[in-house]
Amino acid sequence: MRTRLLCCILLSVIYGTTVSYAQRTTVSVNEFSGFRKIDIGDSFDVSVVRGEKNTVKLSVDELISEYVSSYVKDNTLYVDLDEKSFSPELKKTFRGKNAIVPVMRAEITVKYLDTLYLHEKAVLDNAGPLFSDDSVSIVMDGNSMISNLTFKGELLTLDMSKSSSADIVAEAGSLRASLVGASIMNLKYNTETFLLNTTGSASVKTAGESEKCSVYSESSSEIKMEGKTSHLNIVGRGMSVINADALETSGASVSLAGPSHCIVDAADALRVDISGGSHLIFNGSPALEIVRVLSSSLTRPGDTGK
Repeated sequence: MRTRLLCCILLSVIYGTTVSYAQRTTVSVNEFSGFRKIDIGDSFDVSVVRGEKNTVKLSVDELISEYVSSYVKDNTLYVDLDEKSFSPELKKTFRGKNAIVPVMRAEITVKYLDTLYLHEKAVLDNAGPLFSDDSVSIVMDGNSMISNLTFKGELLTLDMSKSSSADIVAEAGSLRASLVGASIMNLKYNTETFLLNTTGSASVKTAGESEKCSVYSESSSEIKMEGKTSHLNIVGRGMSVINADALETSGASVSLAGPSHCIVDAADALRVDISGGSHLIFNGSPALEIVRVLSSSLTRPGDTGK
């Protein structure tokens, strides 16, 4: 069943110092029988919360309201802007110098969520936690952004590519994050198992606690980690940089190849397998298990290398 409510709200927006434009915003509320996936693109600002009904509240500029649609197909909610159908005059209105920035807001309530897709310039900004006792996957590409998200659940999976970016606080039984391209993530977490994969020029900053933490990094990606973990496993390839100097761990295993660089802080035990011009710096006095040190350096802070 689907219901629709339309109303208009008058907003006054000033552009520059001399040009004034009164934007009328059309608000529509749609109710759907159900969906478990959400797909958002274009330049929508979106929030997703849990509720007993599956609804979408769209607040969009009246000039483009007829080109905006929300519908469910194959258990997926789509919110789209058909920009290709814009008239030439409408295209001029939203492009070029002094262009108007249209209002495009989607507030989504869903009973169950499996996957959230963010494309193009879509922005997720959640004021409250995204669910609890759930396993949720978030897939991002383009210039999409998560400006604010708190997750509490069983499993959170993040797949980020291109120039996407995310600022996330997560409390989960398991946490998995994969970043490629020029994606950026700032993550605070508390989890039993944390798996992190980075490639390209991806950049990651993390702070949190886990029982197990596994990191795979390659190309020119950069990772900076702080917090605590019982065991740390690191694999670095290419020109990757992994700074786990502020991540306390009792035991660590580090495998590096190529001109990769890594810093670890292992209190009790450190397993080392490095080759191809890599450099591993370690703090403290852990028991060392040297598998291989080939054309590479293994040092403590201040050492010249060995």
